[in-house]
Amino acid sequence: MSNKRPAEAQEAAWVADEDRFFLQQSKKKAAVRVKAGRAQPIDMLAVALIVMEPDSHAGGLEEEMEYLQSLSLDPEAVFEDLSESELQVLEKGVEGFEALETSRANLEFWGVCPVLLARQNKANADRLPGNESHH
Repeated sequence: MSNKRPAEAQEAAWVADEDRFFLQQSKKKAAVRVKAGRAQPIDMLAVALIVMEPDSHAGGLEEEMEYLQSLSLDPEAVFEDLSESELQVLEKGVEGFEALETSRANLEFWGVCPVLLARQNKANADRLPGNESHH
């Protein structure tokens, strides 16, 4: 039994390292897509967070940082005018980043996103024909 604990700890450390790497790669891919003009809404949120992060120069994003910092990114605006299916895709992306994130401040950022998703879903529902009187 004593041999199992170090193995479990080693496996947990390996999984944590893998998650950090995957998070770093996800942020890098988002930055590259934004820079290339191919950004999805989740990419815009990830980049907004990268720019706000004090340690954002770490993780191989040095090359993209000057461009990313030049953007005027409003995370709340990302949610505006998205269709129901786009909101569903964005929700899955947010869940993915939130599952990998370890920074408390970044977790707070991702934790606000479901509120904004719900607000936009409601706005979309209010725009449906027959719902005009609910304003």
